[in-house]
Amino acid sequence: MKQKPAKTYETPVVLVGGGTIAWPAFEQVKSLGLPLVAVDGGANPLAARGIEPDLVIGDLDSIDDSRGLRLICQVVEIAEQETTDYEKALYSLQAPLFIAFGFWGRRLDHSLAALHVITKYRTTKRIVMVDQEDLLYLPQGPLTLALPTHTRVSLFPLGAAKFTGSTGLKYPLAGLTLENGTAIGVSNQTSEPEFHISPAPEYAYNYAVILPNSSLRAVLADFLIQT
Repeated sequence: MKQKPAKTYETPVVLVGGGTIAWPAFEQVKSLGLPLVAVDGGANPLAARGIEPDLVIGDLDSIDDSRGLRLICQVVEIAEQETTDYEKALYSLQAPLFIAFGFWGRRLDHSLAALHVITKYRTTKRIVMVDQEDLLYLPQGPLTLALPTHTRVSLFPLGAAKFTGSTGLKYPLAGLTLENGTAIGVSNQTSEPEFHISPAPEYAYNYAVILPNSSLRAVLADFLIQT
């Protein structure tokens, strides 16, 4: 869907949806002073905690007080009903990284819709999704992270994903091909203080990494290194 960006950011952006939010991880990111965007009903849990977003975006059908929000921040209403509000935010905003809370982990249909969206935008948007237990990260290429030994590392293919090698993982990835309905790479773990994943170049955008949400700081560090 070709849309002129409603807003362009030079820094990572925090998106908040209306699902269950991992508040300790959210507070960790909020302390960085990044722009905060409420995606439709995500404005409600923020308001309940007295947090004012910089922008509200979506079709506005799930917001308790959209009129009041217009007095404190910019509101972008997108009326089309062909996409979820999460997708509306992604196609309407430009940013080097989106850190998303409240989009998966409570309702299965919403979680599947979010998975659909990140698969659709995997080549154009850098995304981290955080829930109560885990985070999902789209590395868009090779990945190197420093995490404690025995940290759970799962790989989820977004299409066919082939790997040329890995280091620091209990189960090596060299020569492995993952694809939904054939094979996925859940419940691997780190065997060293740092691990590296090398996807085949033509499949660099076709995988996501799922980690405990305590790994958020390391993931953000990886993003900063790559930029």
